[in-house]
Amino acid sequence: LIATQIAVSVPLVVGAGLFLKTLGNLGAVDPGFDPENLIVFGVDAGHATRDRDEQRLIYLRVLDELMGVPGVESAAIVENVLVSGWQSNTDADIDGEMHQIDMNAVSPGFFNTMGIDVLSGRGLASSDGPDAPRVVLVNETAERALFDGRAIGRVFRVNDEPIEVVGVVADTKYTSLKENVRPGYIDSWQQRPGGLYTVNYVVRTSRAEGEIEPIIRRIVAGADSRLPVTRFRSHGDELASQAARERVFARLLTLFGAFALLLSCIGLHGVMSFAVAQRRSEMGVRLALGAAPMSIVRMVLGQVARLTLVGLAVGLLVAWRVSPVVDSMLFGIEPGDTGIMALAAVLMSSVALAAGLVPAWKAARVDPLKSLAPGGGG
Repeated sequence: LIATQIAVSVPLVVGAGLFLKTLGNLGAVDPGFDPENLIVFGVDAGHATRDRDEQRLIYLRVLDELMGVPGVESAAIVENVLVSGWQSNTDADIDGEMHQIDMNAVSPGFFNTMGIDVLSGRGLASSDGPDAPRVVLVNETAERALFDGRAIGRVFRVNDEPIEVVGVVADTKYTSLKENVRPGYIDSWQQRPGGLYTVNYVVRTSRAEGEIEPIIRRIVAGADSRLPVTRFRSHGDELASQAARERVFARLLTLFGAFALLLSCIGLHGVMSFAVAQRRSEMGVRLALGAAPMSIVRMVLGQVARLTLVGLAVGLLVAWRVSPVVDSMLFGIEPGDTGIMALAAVLMSSVALAAGLVPAWKAARVDPLKSLAPGGGG
């Protein structure tokens, strides 16, 4: 029973370790932008009008109003909020070859608002409007992978429309923190064919979220009372939500693992205490014949070690076979990580040793005279 408890505890402890390490790895990921003091929310002008030009004017009116709010440092429009789970992509004809490429539409102030560096060339300007030639900025990955390291000035085609690369921006995470950066381009939201049905706003502000929210809602309602504000949140909360599932699993497995360790500790202590009580007379004889107290301690702990080793062997085998099931939820760590396995084994062994020390110490302190007296072995 004790060996079984240990065997059950080990996979839970290993699972907790894997998810805690995953959370740590996700927290250390550089998204490529500064999420601090950023507010994001969505607006769908389709609730007010079906005319695309009128929708565009509504979005611009909201953006202009936001820029005039005290405490707002900058604001921008973006098609897909970075690291929100949303993305857009298309097929691009580059030098006669078709490549799939990510895309995102933004307003000129987007890079400044997000803290994304324009590495070369220029950013988007207000002159890059609906009637101007289409221009884009590509990320570093696209420049390396698709343009042989020289992207500025190159022209490619999307749906047979020519687009010129005018700048290169630093790589950022797009859909999630776990993904590898893929080739992508950023174009002006006003140059996107057909426009955008819905947009998101990113606002960098020194004001608290609870303070700025009613102001933003009043601005959107002022542009048109029929407009809803959707998914209002801080960008920090958006990033935190990316690890929500992993955080839940880490908490549950840590809780169950700790509970299983506690049960194993209590069970092992109880079994060994009972075993010592049953062998009290034997230990008294050993001590009376000159056995050193430490030899009694080693004898008891040896029994603890045997139980623990059996449980560890079974538990580690189960953990190794089962851990690939959660591979898709891990990040930056293999499901069979030997470090986590070793740490779980050390933790389980330490708990077992602590549980067996008290009975072992009591066994070493048995009084030979009392243990050999009638009734002394009970």
